[in-house]
Amino acid sequence: MTKKIATGDIAVYFQAIVDTKTLKIAKFEALCRFTNEAGELVDTQEMITIAEELNIIPQLDKQVAFISLRSLATLQKIFGSETGITINRSLNTSLSSDVILNNTAAIIKSSGCNPKHITIELTESAYFSSQEAGGKSY
Repeated sequence: MTKKIATGDIAVYFQAIVDTKTLKIAKFEALCRFTNEAGELVDTQEMITIAEELNIIPQLDKQVAFISLRSLATLQKIFGSETGITINRSLNTSLSSDVILNNTAAIIKSSGCNPKHITIELTESAYFSSQEAGGKSY
């Protein structure tokens, strides 16, 4: 897994998010999927848990962000120039939230994509973990 993440050899799938007012695709959520040596999809939550235990979530999130942002122009050609993308970021890591968000901002800036088309989603497991630890509610 670490080798695949380091080389960017990961599969990113895009889940459509539909605007309920227009019933058109407003954006896509970028989702990482993992395959075994036979090319079959394996349990995503199990792989994420392993990545968290190995403390390689920041590298995984970074690769998914790069792949997603490179795909945005193609998605916009197909679904319209205002189509956006959502990138998940996990706070379940040794990095502070400030570092994670600043790194994400730098990735977006270097991509050349218009930031107004990009949403950053903080993953739920990290949110609930922070709540259990007495974190702030937003």
